[in-house]
Amino acid sequence: MDNISRAARSTDKATDKAIDKATAKRGMAGHWISDLAEAAKTHDQMLLKREHSRAQEAQFIAANSQRFWDGLMAAVEADVLRFQQEFAHDPKGSLMLEKVAPNGFRVMRPSLPDVSLYVHLNVSGEAIEFQYRTGADGKPAASDWSGTLTFRVHTGGTLYLNQYGRDFRNFEELSRMFLERIFKGAFR
Repeated sequence: MDNISRAARSTDKATDKAIDKATAKRGMAGHWISDLAEAAKTHDQMLLKREHSRAQEAQFIAANSQRFWDGLMAAVEADVLRFQQEFAHDPKGSLMLEKVAPNGFRVMRPSLPDVSLYVHLNVSGEAIEFQYRTGADGKPAASDWSGTLTFRVHTGGTLYLNQYGRDFRNFEELSRMFLERIFKGAFR
């Protein structure tokens, strides 16, 4: 019986080794599946976190875009007044500002009556849109240039505007972008 027991034990050991090898192979084969599953979970968590972050950013923008708009309006008004003071002796260099609706304004240069700029906070409050026009009212524009400045939130919790990767982090930069082109009569 010792020989049979040894043979049985030997077979058991061989079977155990075969089972261990098969399990190891399955474990390795299952390992890449586990890695994929883990990567998918991580990706889903990242997307959920990003979505949550965007929702928070949208709430922050909605809560603060009107205050930003008011600050921009004040800066543009101050700069237009400065143009009027600097060119008091030469009205051709002066600019005029006209408020249009509660969240819009138009800038004109009296010496170039066909040149104007219209800027407004869009209805959703997510962006500021602008349009430069050359051409008399009622006539087709000789040239137009328009754009959208999208609100972004700085990590410090302040709003700024972005257009095509260019950041406008203060009202002075924005006011200059708008008014300098009207003053020069060149939009591009």
